[in-house]
Amino acid sequence: NFVSDPELKDVMDAMVMEQATILWSVSGPEDAPKDVDGWNKLDHAAIAMIETMKFLQKSNLTKDQGEWQAKSNTLIDVANKSRTAIKEKNADKLFEVGGELDEACAGCHKIYYAEG
Repeated sequence: NFVSDPELKDVMDAMVMEQATILWSVSGPEDAPKDVDGWNKLDHAAIAMIETMKFLQKSNLTKDQGEWQAKSNTLIDVANKSRTAIKEKNADKLFEVGGELDEACAGCHKIYYAEG
């Protein structure tokens, strides 16, 4: 059997923050992908973020069933907004949603990041 026992912080750093960094790489039209592969990379980052958060909500790493779940759902909602902007190939909208992503991350970090 495969056994893995990372801390929540490890999973967030390795999986969620990696994807957020990709999404934050577009700060407007000048940073927009120039081809389909670039837009696909962004979409894959959003999908990975959504699915990682859904996995974490059901894992033994979940911090609680109240506030942590709600904050996770906020992150999932924002990542879905990112996907909408990506599908529209709208760099300005993706940048705007990036601000929401930053707020969602910061809101959770204020409560849980220090805990690990």
